[in-house]
Amino acid sequence: MGDEAKIDSAEETHGESATPINVLAVEVTGINPIPTYSRVQKSAIENFTFWASCNSASTIYDVGFWDGFWTIIFFNAACSLCVALFATFGASTGLRQMVITRTMLIALINIVIQLGWSTVNVVVGGQVLNGINSNFPIWAGVLVISLLTTVISLYGYHIIHKYERYAWIPVILVFLITFGTTVHYWDTSAPSLSSPLAGILSFGASVFGFGAGWTMMAADYTVFQPADSSKFKIALFTFLGNFVPIVFLEIVGLGAASATVNKPDWNQGTAGTMIAAILNDTVGTGFAGFLLVLLGLSIIANNVPNDYSVGLSMQLIGKNLHKVNRAWWTVIGAAIYLTVSILSINTFNSVLDNFLLVIAYILGPYVAIVGAEHIVFRNRSFENYDPEIWQSPEKLPLGLAAIFSFGMGILGMFLGMAETYYTGVIALDISEPYGGDVGFELSFLFALASYLITRSIEKKLTGR
Repeated sequence: MGDEAKIDSAEETHGESATPINVLAVEVTGINPIPTYSRVQKSAIENFTFWASCNSASTIYDVGFWDGFWTIIFFNAACSLCVALFATFGASTGLRQMVITRTMLIALINIVIQLGWSTVNVVVGGQVLNGINSNFPIWAGVLVISLLTTVISLYGYHIIHKYERYAWIPVILVFLITFGTTVHYWDTSAPSLSSPLAGILSFGASVFGFGAGWTMMAADYTVFQPADSSKFKIALFTFLGNFVPIVFLEIVGLGAASATVNKPDWNQGTAGTMIAAILNDTVGTGFAGFLLVLLGLSIIANNVPNDYSVGLSMQLIGKNLHKVNRAWWTVIGAAIYLTVSILSINTFNSVLDNFLLVIAYILGPYVAIVGAEHIVFRNRSFENYDPEIWQSPEKLPLGLAAIFSFGMGILGMFLGMAETYYTGVIALDISEPYGGDVGFELSFLFALASYLITRSIEKKLTGR
C-alpha cells in the first residue's frame, strides 16, 4: 500500500522523546525500522508461546456440534496461515505491520479493531471474576484487568515476550479441567437449528474474525528476530501458536455450549458466567474460584499485544504523532477501551457478535491486498522490500490500487453480509429470511480480483 504521511524523525533514532515516562524504563522504541544489530531475539519457538498465550480466551451460533467442529478447524486453519505469513515480515524487514502497510486509513481501522478487542476481552474477564463472587461487580474486574494489562504493555516487546512465554500454561490447564469435567455431557448429536449453510457461514465469519485479527499486528512481534532467521520456523511456530490453542478452546466452548441441553443450569447467557457456572458445578466452588481467578487474569495475555500495537498505530495516523512516546499512546488507548467496556457491559452479547463479524469483513480486503502484494507483485521475496525507503513516498507505491481495491472489498461486504440491521442481496439468495453471511468471503474475493488488475496497471504506469 502507499504512503500517506511522511514522518520526520531525523532527531530520533527509535521514536524516542525525552519524557518523564522514560524514568520508568518503559520501552521507547516506536515505528522506526529496527536495525540489524538490535535484532537479538534468537528463539524461534517464542513465536509459538507468544501466540499461544494471546489466543487463550473465546463463543456460538445455531450450528450443530459437528458442523461447528469442522467450521472451527477450517476457518482457524485459514486465518492462522494468514497470521503466519505476515509474521515473517517483521524479521525480514525490521518493520512493524502498519509501517509495511503505510496507509493512515488502515492504521486508523487497526486502532479501532485493537481497542474493540481489548473491550471485548476485559468484559469477558470481568464476567469470569464476577462468577466467583456476584458481589464483585463486573466493572471492577474490568478495571483490574485493564490496569495490569497496561503496566505490562508499557514495558514493551521483550517484556511482553517473556510474559507470554508462560502465560498460556494456566489457561490451557483450566480448559483441560473443563474438558475433562464436561465432555460426558456434550451433545454431539445436536443438529443445526436453522439453515445449516447459513449458520456455518455466519459462525465461520466470527471464527475467522477472532483469529485473523492478529494479521494487522503480526510483524510487530518478530521485528527483533534476526533478518536471517528461518522464515519457515517463524511461520510454523506462529501457525501452531494460533491454530492449536484457538481450536482447542473453541471446541471445548462448543462442547460446553452443547451440554446446556443436558445441564440447563450452565446456560448463563454470557461466555464468562457460563464458564463460572460450569466450574462451580463440576469441581466445587472453592477450587472453581481459584481456576476462575487464573482464567480471568489470563485475559491480560490476550490484551497485551492489543495495547502495545495500538500505540504503534497511533503514531502513524498523523505526521507528528510519532513524536509522542509510544507508551503514552498505550495509556491513552487503555483509557479509551476501559471507558467503552464499562459503558457496554449491559449490551455486551449483541456488541460482541456484531463486532466479530465486522472485523472479519474488514480483514478480508486487508489480507487479500497485502497477501497479493507479497505473493504476486513482490514474487514472495523479501529482497524486493527496501526498509530504508519507508519514509520516501516518492519511492513507494502510490497506494491508489490498494485504496480502490479496499473499497471494492467493502462493496463485496455489503452484498454478502447478513446482520440484524442489514442483509445483502447475495446473502438473501443463500438463505431467507435472515441470509447466509458471505460478507467476509466476498470482501476478500472482490478486493483480491480488483487488486490484481489495478496494481498491475499502477505498477506498469509508475514503475513502483
